[in-house]
Amino acid sequence: MSTHRQRAQALVFLTAMLPLFLGVVGLALDGGHLFAERANLQAIADASARAGAVRVDTARMYRQGTGDVVLSPADAAAAARDYALYHGLSPDAVDAAADDQVVSVQLHHDVPTVFVRVVRIDVNAEVAEAIDYLCLVALHANDRVLMLDLSFDCPPVSS
Repeated sequence: MSTHRQRAQALVFLTAMLPLFLGVVGLALDGGHLFAERANLQAIADASARAGAVRVDTARMYRQGTGDVVLSPADAAAAARDYALYHGLSPDAVDAAADDQVVSVQLHHDVPTVFVRVVRIDVNAEVAEAIDYLCLVALHANDRVLMLDLSFDCPPVSS
């Protein structure tokens, strides 16, 4: 074969394979972006649950006199929602619920793809979702609260 013919074959191969290579690179870049957004969303969900978990209902605790530490459900859910909204999420993307011991935060975020569109692959906006449950644990001794702790090992809130 002549050198000119080999170059022509390489050019045809490159032309045929270039969209495939671009697609693979685009998937890798968009996939990395989706994973980064997912990690950021999980961090916001964690912090939102913590923001809600510090809303202790002290009036109710003193009124009952049992030493049980309880959350103010309305204040806890509002604080968790406000924290997520402060970090740029839209109001319809935040679901926050709370009861006496548990704060639940569920976030939804549409992440548009960029590079995959270059090779004309239509991908619907991926939805990154983060769910977090944070509960309040109190250590008691002699009817006094010694320490408050936050734990991520709790049952979901029944809303």
